[in-house]
Amino acid sequence: MSRAAPFQNLEFRVQSSDLKSRGSDLRFEILSAISASRSRALDAALLLVTIMPLVAAAQPSPPAYVILSYPLHSGLHDGSGEQSTVVFRSVIQASGTPWMQVYLADYNLGEASFITLTALANGDVQWHHAGTLAQWHNASGIFRGDRVLLELHAAPGDHAVFVQLSQIIIADPVSVPPADKPEDICGDNDDRVASNDARVGRLFFGGCTGWLVSNGAALTAGHCGTPDGNITGVMEFNVPMSMANGTPVPAAMNDQYPINQVIATESNGEGNDFNVYDLAPNSNTGLKAHVAQDFFRLTLQVPAEDEIIRVTGFGIDNTPPGPGGGPGGDCNGECNSSSLTQQTDTGPFVCLDGTDISHEVDTEPANSGSPIMYANGNWAFGIHTTGGCDDFFSGYDNGGTWLAYAPLFNALVNYLGPSTVMVDWFPSLGPVYFGTIFHPYGTLPEAVSGVPNGGTIAIISGTYPGAANTLTAGTGGKAMTLKALFGTATIGN
Repeated sequence: MSRAAPFQNLEFRVQSSDLKSRGSDLRFEILSAISASRSRALDAALLLVTIMPLVAAAQPSPPAYVILSYPLHSGLHDGSGEQSTVVFRSVIQASGTPWMQVYLADYNLGEASFITLTALANGDVQWHHAGTLAQWHNASGIFRGDRVLLELHAAPGDHAVFVQLSQIIIADPVSVPPADKPEDICGDNDDRVASNDARVGRLFFGGCTGWLVSNGAALTAGHCGTPDGNITGVMEFNVPMSMANGTPVPAAMNDQYPINQVIATESNGEGNDFNVYDLAPNSNTGLKAHVAQDFFRLTLQVPAEDEIIRVTGFGIDNTPPGPGGGPGGDCNGECNSSSLTQQTDTGPFVCLDGTDISHEVDTEPANSGSPIMYANGNWAFGIHTTGGCDDFFSGYDNGGTWLAYAPLFNALVNYLGPSTVMVDWFPSLGPVYFGTIFHPYGTLPEAVSGVPNGGTIAIISGTYPGAANTLTAGTGGKAMTLKALFGTATIGN
């Protein structure tokens, strides 16, 4: 990451201008000032310094929660009549909690029976049948409030239907002690502002940010998961403001999606920190997140030094301080209603050292996993992972992982299968990897020419008009499958 000559000794004299260089993961500790100048800029001062290693700080900020045993059995019921009827209902209650998630230990919903879960605080409802419960790993979404009404609906012809609850997850009422938070605001002020980028979501239990990309995958930081790299729970979009004290408020049920599986992950520090995963559909709408929300196009082209870039995510916020009584941890008990809601900021791209991105865009804990993108938002090129800005020295930067990091690159390129090529009406940027997520073919005839025999052409949703997309498939005996990845792809006029 360095812009200056490499340091040669552990102790030496440097000009004040060197204090603004990005020494590769080095931290300056002032021992004494040769000059009497005490100005903030330390103009012309000679400082005696020693060099100490700096370990960049990862930036998750998961909500504090507790798991409570909640045994409940509906009993066995048969469906009758001509339509589904409610055969069991019970209010699941945990007094005072601002949010709740319900887990089932077992169930039999037959062919057409289902359950509904309704948050009594706001009337938000989630529907589940046997298929969606499997996709949601036998869990509900995250409900607002401390009471959830469970109803079992038995369908005609179904026999011995039942549900059995095992536990609930609720907010931990005990405040978490303050953490040693890194300096990740790159200046005197927190310049983040509220935003509503539909492509960026909150990982509720991971305490991180995730985002959708054009091949159907989702990305976040590798350290957002468990030590073995797994991430579980729910990814939310269109997240509302938090409570006044910073306690997160769940998104509407129609905007929650269960994490299905991790495709590839690594958590080995800045430049080697990523997670590629996918989501199951929303249980109410049946839609995939990429259809209901939107997605990023990717590029391997990095900006020029000092070019303005953007980072958007769900970091904590205590500027101005909240009223207290909410989450502790990184907010020091002073989180406000903007905490863990979507905010964005722009700042300079500093440099690329191997696959380690350095930037000076304001972030906070829970920004981990955020997209690092061009300022116009059209293309993302990295995953934000670490905080390290220091306002006094301006010698450290926030950091992330470049999408060209080989394990990440391979996971993204092969996500749809080795014999699949992509086509996209949206313009690509940067190095040419034809047919991949980093540079899809621009027209259908190009994709037909490039797809291997027996392969698949994955078409990004949108319109492919005119003569440029007139094609004859199957010539020369080449077999292929054309499919729209998600949404609708319209070919021709």
